[in-house]
Amino acid sequence: MILTDLVQNIPHGRSWNDFENEGFDGQDFVYSSFTYRIAAMKNMGHVLAAESMLLPNEEVIGRLDARLVAWRLHLPETKRDFINPDGQLDEMLFQAHMITEA
Repeated sequence: MILTDLVQNIPHGRSWNDFENEGFDGQDFVYSSFTYRIAAMKNMGHVLAAESMLLPNEEVIGRLDARLVAWRLHLPETKRDFINPDGQLDEMLFQAHMITEA
């Protein structure tokens, strides 16, 4: 195989912006479990920021709820369960699910 053939077969790298806008570009791409954990942590940051408000209003609560639902809907079929088909635990994905459920 020629080096140029190998280089052409390297998949295009994805950015955080690609991840956040994936639902709008019509492409399906499975990101690493760590990426879904980062997204769960970002959601948790939004929840904690809202909890620091004296009385979060309905609009804030609705946005938080939408973020949590979108996180779950954004998961590809292969990431919806944190146990791999071979029976091994995907620790990053397990943490992401636990962060979201907490």
